[in-house]
Amino acid sequence: MNGNKSRLGVREAAMLHVAASRYDSCHPTDSFSDLSHRARFSKEDRRLMEDWLAATKTVMETDAHDG
Repeated sequence: MNGNKSRLGVREAAMLHVAASRYDSCHPTDSFSDLSHRARFSKEDRRLMEDWLAATKTVMETDAHDG
């Protein structure tokens, strides 16, 4: 069980890193870190962050199956 938790944590950390990097490159006047902070208070920002994470997860899963 601990092995699965560790792998999940590493995967989630990698996904967050990729999502943040891609978000930051598309939004030069904003940052994923700021979006994450705003998401605590704003439904729109929370949904935007969820969309970015879902898209990143899909891309990473596709890359893993293709690689």
